[in-house]
Amino acid sequence: MAASRITRAMARVQSLRALPALVVLAACSAAPAASASPDEPDASSPVAQATASASPSSPESSEPSIAPDTDLAELLPTTLAGTEFTVSSLSGEQVGTVSFGRLGGIATNLGMSASDVDAAVAVGPDWDPNLGPEVFAIRYGGADSAAIVDEVAPAFGGAGYAAGTVEVTDESIAGKSVSVMEVPLMSGGASTFYFYAIGDVAFIVHTPGPAVAEDALSQPP
Repeated sequence: MAASRITRAMARVQSLRALPALVVLAACSAAPAASASPDEPDASSPVAQATASASPSSPESSEPSIAPDTDLAELLPTTLAGTEFTVSSLSGEQVGTVSFGRLGGIATNLGMSASDVDAAVAVGPDWDPNLGPEVFAIRYGGADSAAIVDEVAPAFGGAGYAAGTVEVTDESIAGKSVSVMEVPLMSGGASTFYFYAIGDVAFIVHTPGPAVAEDALSQPP
């Protein structure tokens, strides 16, 4: 009897000693293996980076524009280099006949009718159709500014531009990034065009040289 009690006591002690090990094993088996959720990709992965860049919270750059109801005539200078200019508003078919029909040609190439285009022009007292000086503001409603600038060069550069003898350069004048094109005249000399666009409004400065250009470019938007 004494031996059997001793044997049962020893067995009980051994079972108690094994209990902590069983608890540790149970805890390990209950903890799930760490893994990335399929709905939450690794932040360093290309998928996660692309998603972050397309997030609606990312700010979008907006190009400058001119309100559709703006009176274009009010944007043009009335005095350049100390000389008064006459400002006139143009609309409908008038636009198609101005500057040898070039403004209407741009409208056609942009997929619209000249009658749908609004414009204004400032003209100096010694104006010449081949030399200027004149400043245009033309609204090609809804057109992209880059597309408008691309159409101005062939329209005003004529055969020389088409043949590649007239080039367009990008310059900074009066704090603006403008395209500049010098077109030789059959009578001698050259006529220079400076142009840029804000939203769907094109600004074109036409002068016989750079003397008036900086003042003309400093006044419109």
